Amino acid sequence: DKSNDIGGQFNMAKRIPGKEEFHETIRYFKTQLGKLQKDGKLDIQLGVEVSYSDMEAKSSDSAGDRKIDKWIIATGVDPRIPNIPGKDHPNVLSYIDVLRNRAKVGQKVAVIGAG
Repeated sequence: DKSNDIGGQFNMAKRIPGKEEFHETIRYFKTQLGKLQKDGKLDIQLGVEVSYSDMEAKSSDSAGDRKIDKWIIATGVDPRIPNIPGKDHPNVLSYIDVLRNRAKVGQKVAVIGAG
């Protein structure tokens, strides 16, 4: 995972009032992945971006005891931006602007697509 922690979008979602249960979801998966790693069944690489050539090299027999048999790739998510007139207005923010980049919001806020 390119990030330094697991969870992806859950790390933003857990900041939303009423969505605090995502803290527990992330904790649960960290625990489960930690057990697999401790048992030697999983090698988690955080803060790393992997290319196809990296995958080929680490999947070949020449990788020796560090050979990787199966890959799980955390591809991330690109938010869908709806084609709504006014979406380019300076007062329009994406959830990433607000939750990850901590953009300031006003006193009155309209949320569109609050999945």
